[in-house]
Amino acid sequence: MLMSMLGSSGVGLVWGWLAGSIKDRMRRPNRNVLAISLTTLAISTQLLSVAHWQALLFFFGAAFFAFLIHVAWRRELRDRWAHQN
Repeated sequence: MLMSMLGSSGVGLVWGWLAGSIKDRMRRPNRNVLAISLTTLAISTQLLSVAHWQALLFFFGAAFFAFLIHVAWRRELRDRWAHQN
């Protein structure tokens, strides 16, 4: 049980970080949001079939945390770059 929670947290951290990096490169927002949603659904379904529902909570929590950290980090880098130029 502990391994499944740690593993789902790790997957969530990676997925949240990747989803946060896609935000600024959206050329087709509808397709990107659909792709991210479907992939999140696929990952969630896989986690639910392999582990239990509590692992999903760790996955979503870690993904949300990593997404917020990545977006804030990119915003800070953008602000630093704007103030230097």
